[in-house]
Amino acid sequence: MINPATSADISEGILATFAACLLLAVHTLLTLGSNLWLLPLVPLLSLLLLTRVPLAFAGLCLVFILFQNLFASTGTGLVEDERELTAMLGSNYLLAVLGSGMALLSFLTGKKHADPTTSLQKIVLLALALCLVYAAYGATRSSPTSSLTYLRSTSFGLLLLLIGLYLGPRLRQKSFNALFGILGMLFCVYGLLEIAFPELLYKAVNAAGYMALKYQDDQTVYNEHTLTDRTFRDAADVVRFNTRTWLNLTGSYALNLEMLRPMGPNMHPISYGYALGLSALYFFTSRRRILCVISLFLLLAVGAKGPLVMVCAALFITLCYSMGGNTAFVIVAGSFSLTYTGIVFSYGLSTQDFHVIGLVAGLKSLVTAPWGHGIGVGGNMSDLARQGRDFIEMQRSGATYALDSAWGVLAYQMGVFGLVIPYILLRTVRELLKTGNRAATVWAAALIIVFCNAFFQEEALAPAGWGLLLLLAGLQIAWHQNRPPVEAT
Repeated sequence: MINPATSADISEGILATFAACLLLAVHTLLTLGSNLWLLPLVPLLSLLLLTRVPLAFAGLCLVFILFQNLFASTGTGLVEDERELTAMLGSNYLLAVLGSGMALLSFLTGKKHADPTTSLQKIVLLALALCLVYAAYGATRSSPTSSLTYLRSTSFGLLLLLIGLYLGPRLRQKSFNALFGILGMLFCVYGLLEIAFPELLYKAVNAAGYMALKYQDDQTVYNEHTLTDRTFRDAADVVRFNTRTWLNLTGSYALNLEMLRPMGPNMHPISYGYALGLSALYFFTSRRRILCVISLFLLLAVGAKGPLVMVCAALFITLCYSMGGNTAFVIVAGSFSLTYTGIVFSYGLSTQDFHVIGLVAGLKSLVTAPWGHGIGVGGNMSDLARQGRDFIEMQRSGATYALDSAWGVLAYQMGVFGLVIPYILLRTVRELLKTGNRAATVWAAALIIVFCNAFFQEEALAPAGWGLLLLLAGLQIAWHQNRPPVEAT
């Protein structure tokens, strides 16, 4: 388990949180309107933090993952179109690229010593190279915007894994524990306010303006939620948009329990659910019981199936590990994963669920086009999907491209070469188990479930999903390696 933080650690965490939030606020203000040429300024300055104050850089990574959309929402009144908003939101990817670039530079030029993750980092580098090749190919078949959107989704977690491995030897674990606790508390407070005063909060952060820009070209959103004039006029429209069937079950057996699904500072319920689930697991390992309970309560309110299964299964698998070690982990995690994936797949086929329909389309493409169609071709956020989706026709005849399934979309876009990415997830699980640390086992179990969820959710590979999880996994691996300590330069 993670040792509790001291008062000095808490002070460092508060300062790092303040610095990170201030930099994000400055970044948002600088890039509003037509000032997108200033977009790289704060990410470039953050490299100084990476080398001088690693804890502040870790805070900046967490703040960009958890709160960037909230900061962007407050300033959307000065954003002219969706392309500017997309560029603003993509700056967290630029931060990850620069940070992982520094990590790779250190890996390639640093002192040579026995590093158990050397081969893992080489495989990650190969995967990133493949992503770049397929993004260039996809840009010729769809559009640069669609290609960049999915390049970010496909590679974000890999970049954060490298950053975690780099930061681990340069961060004191208890200081990071304090930092995560402070940010997690703010994260939970926002969710409680959203449940208690949704319209008031949405007005305060200009959520209607943000949602209108985000979905202005997505015809399906307006067809599904029957919003008037194809726009979000006010906070009431946002409340109506976020009021859905609990657990969001689709198909013939959908539940009819409607309630507000908090979308949190991520401005997206599923991403918020994954961040809450990972926060709950972190608070569990650090013995912050109150924050753990609040996170679980908010996760239940969101009603996101994938994150809920991730938390419950990770805790159960970790309990089995504590009684039987790695052998118990492999048996229980393997059995649960196969059973869970099989049940969800069978249920999806019987109810014509769109997640399974999209997965099947991706798997079929491995036979018809094993080399792939290019990153950006296919998927919920692609140009194909934005042109409109006929769900009735999909249920009748199947999807013509992959969607609603991260692995399905990956298979459709990268073909057989996309297998390197799920392999990296499983390889990271192995590295975590080799530490023999119970906290690392929690992240290993969570990674196994995220691997399963990625068959049925694109959001499993969102920054707040596998991105945050791989950052924490990389830190945990680095903290428990037997290698020389590295001081910040």
